[in-house]
Amino acid sequence: MTGSPSLQSDAICIVDVGSTTTKAILFRRDEAWRCERYEAPTTVEKPEEDVIIGVRRALAGLAERSGRALLRDGRPLPPFLCTSSAGGGLAMVVTGLVREVTTRSAERVALGAGAILLDVIAMDDGRTPYEKIEALRRLRPDMVLLAGGFDGEALSGPVFLAELIREAGLRPKLSAAARLPVIYAGNANAREFARRTLGDEFHFHAVPNLRPASEREHLEPAREAIHEVFMEHVMSQAPGYEALKACVTAPILPTPAAFAGILALASREMNQRILAVDIGGATTDVFTAHGGHVLRTVSANLGMSYSILEVARRGGLEAIRELIRADGAAGGIGAAELWDEIGAKHLRPTRLPADERQREIERAVGAVAIREAVREHLQVLRGVGLSRAREELHLDRFGPRPRRRSVEGTLTLEGYDLVIGSGGLLSHSPRAAAARILADALRPRRKTELAVDSAFMFPHLGALARLDPPLALRLFRELGLVRLAGAEEPPPGEDPRPARGEGPAGGAGW
Repeated sequence: MTGSPSLQSDAICIVDVGSTTTKAILFRRDEAWRCERYEAPTTVEKPEEDVIIGVRRALAGLAERSGRALLRDGRPLPPFLCTSSAGGGLAMVVTGLVREVTTRSAERVALGAGAILLDVIAMDDGRTPYEKIEALRRLRPDMVLLAGGFDGEALSGPVFLAELIREAGLRPKLSAAARLPVIYAGNANAREFARRTLGDEFHFHAVPNLRPASEREHLEPAREAIHEVFMEHVMSQAPGYEALKACVTAPILPTPAAFAGILALASREMNQRILAVDIGGATTDVFTAHGGHVLRTVSANLGMSYSILEVARRGGLEAIRELIRADGAAGGIGAAELWDEIGAKHLRPTRLPADERQREIERAVGAVAIREAVREHLQVLRGVGLSRAREELHLDRFGPRPRRRSVEGTLTLEGYDLVIGSGGLLSHSPRAAAARILADALRPRRKTELAVDSAFMFPHLGALARLDPPLALRLFRELGLVRLAGAEEPPPGEDPRPARGEGPAGGAGW
């Protein structure tokens, strides 16, 4: 297809194939651009095991709703674009030699690439080699990041880690018959020895050492390799993916990459530093976008349903109770009763709130989940907090190290012009409620605008941005972004001193 879809058609259909639902959006132009949406269950698992079945169902429902033909002989009509996270998020195992040095650098790479960490293996993690192997045998990752050792030092450490991976017989999540990708980012001198140790049963992909010296990190090549390998060797294993790939106008994008793509465009065009939060049932993704650059992290155990118990444990039950309005339907709820509500949601994760009382509880839980996920994101963004990075790297450009807070401590966000909330809780809540959730979670210190993704269309717009950036930006402004309010003053009773704020501290392009 030459040109861009907006120049050749007055309608563009874009589908996001999620791990549980397939979301189809039709953008069409009459006098102005507008959109219609339909969702169907994703069919990556049994009994169908074919993602294109769910895509057809979503398009058929959207066609009925819109009155426009979107399928011909079971194939989507062009222009048709697609994003996908079918099969779940990117699950990884990372390794390093010393837990607080190279292993922490490997963690930052994986988290920055949006991975869910299944295990972190280090020579000094307190487990025997047998215990490490047994732990690995229980896992089915999408790939392994094998790091460890400074360039020019001993070869034995990285090779030993490769032996552990080989002896564990690790196999990929989506296809036990496929070769598991291993990204090697350790001691350059040990690279070929690690390759030989792993043998032909693994797909070996070597990049420069992510920690070439004790006082230097080089993380970007490994992070880019994770994205490339995920596209080439992981997404292609989803059942029906090849048939879906034959239907699209442009290459299928990973959902997080598409989400990041529209944020990159928007941050450059608006000349703003943007924080975006996408809260789901099991995970919460956080993005920082500035000047066209985007960093994403994922908090794998912070979500509104499957991970709701972890939100209560990590954030603290009292932190949730504090955010429930005393004069609201859930005001005055006791700790035991709140635990009952949280436990009920955990047992029935697809249950929707039945009344205003349950909705208030859900909003308070969501605010705490967002708070903890953003706290983790800021630690990765600075390159500190997950390890003794300042002492190791002497990176003064990151500024003062944030003061340690209690688990229940509040977060005060600084350094962002715009905060965008996405995901079912924020996109489907009344606008005033969505603004309150974001304000309760982040408590912006200076003038920071709050907004939501109107109908979780950012991934769809990110796919469009690959073909027609101006149209994607136009739809972002006109249909996607709903502005809520500004946060010019700190909440009542809060200390306004800016030194207590948390936010990006410069450096590394941020």
